[in-house]
Amino acid sequence: MGEYETNDRQENGVAYYAELLPRISNITLTISPLVAVPSHLTRISSSKIYMKTTPDSAASILTLPGHAAKDVPFSLQQLCQLDSTNKTGSVRVKAEREEREEHISPLSAKQLSDCKSVQCSECGAVLVKENMKYLDLPSENWYELMDYWHCHKPEHHHGNGHANAISKDVLKPRKSLALVGLTHIMVVSYDVVSESIKVLDTPSKTVVCSTCSSDVGILDQLDQSIVKIFKWNTIVESTPISNEIASFRYSPEIFVAEILLEVIEFHSTHQFGIAAHSYEETILLYVSVLSP
Repeated sequence: MGEYETNDRQENGVAYYAELLPRISNITLTISPLVAVPSHLTRISSSKIYMKTTPDSAASILTLPGHAAKDVPFSLQQLCQLDSTNKTGSVRVKAEREEREEHISPLSAKQLSDCKSVQCSECGAVLVKENMKYLDLPSENWYELMDYWHCHKPEHHHGNGHANAISKDVLKPRKSLALVGLTHIMVVSYDVVSESIKVLDTPSKTVVCSTCSSDVGILDQLDQSIVKIFKWNTIVESTPISNEIASFRYSPEIFVAEILLEVIEFHSTHQFGIAAHSYEETILLYVSVLSP
């Protein structure tokens, strides 16, 4: 299912529904009732259509949800009658392709590199040491996506006895180097301000702030020398410019949306069940994403 935008309106007794499908560059216009449609439709701009039901009737302007590729008139014959009972007709228009700006997720490596400190969102305790270098991970689930990127899995052994050099160990944080995913910041324990955190003896090895006891992250399941700090549990302060410091904090919903967008991009999945570990992974919400 592609993303789309719609207009659903009524002008001078003529109801219409216009739908933009940007991935295939089309606008579908449906008009009802068909008997009220004029003998011709003339577009007066790339995003509007001018129409009259009779030569003496008031003009109606149909606003399209996107820009049409060409300014050409439409005749009634171009309307395909879909429902003889309701007298509904529709026509498909070629739409212009829109150049979209590159999407950058919140608290990316670039944004973190320009910041002074990563702090607990509840009390402001500094969690990560200063003068860190930050690099973005290729994907939140990069290892699982290697089936798409490589002809051999990392565990595959060639005839010479050497395994493929790519493994999970390649993308690990190192001293003074943090890796940034969609939802978390991965740092080695050396780069965490030790007096600011403590690890609870829970199955997931929850990391909490020593000052206010708020959750800030977890230990990595494969390597417990690595701390994963969840972005929504942090406040990030920018490097002072002209003695002014800006703080950035984002809610968990922002990062849930980022995960959904990534899954849509890589797997073309638009229907989701959102669960929470604290509720024994019971699905709390079903989501169908129509337009990213």
